[in-house]
Amino acid sequence: MARILITDDSTFMRNLIDDILIEEGHEVFHAADGQEMLAKFEEIHPDLVLLDIVMPVMDGMSAIDRLRSSNPDAKIVMCTAQGQKFLRDEAFEKGACAYIEKPFGADQILDVIRDALK
Repeated sequence: MARILITDDSTFMRNLIDDILIEEGHEVFHAADGQEMLAKFEEIHPDLVLLDIVMPVMDGMSAIDRLRSSNPDAKIVMCTAQGQKFLRDEAFEKGACAYIEKPFGADQILDVIRDALK
């Protein structure tokens, strides 16, 4: 299966997604903000990054810019809370291959990830 880097400032959300992805057979890594994600990306070279938009230190929009400049082929799924749909177009413009809105179910996130990995 795939190596997936979950980037979210919420420990609860990282653990929730972690459980779903591990059950599906993926190898999972964590980052709490965009800056940590960039460092871990270079270390582990994941197949996909699940990237929250609103985080401290470095938000998802800044992180996607930096990641795409050094790794233009990186597969990135942006993730954000309800009510922030206006960020969807910006995320795609910056190179996200998919977008998912919280809250989501296990089947929904697995479908998005499967499609992104194709």
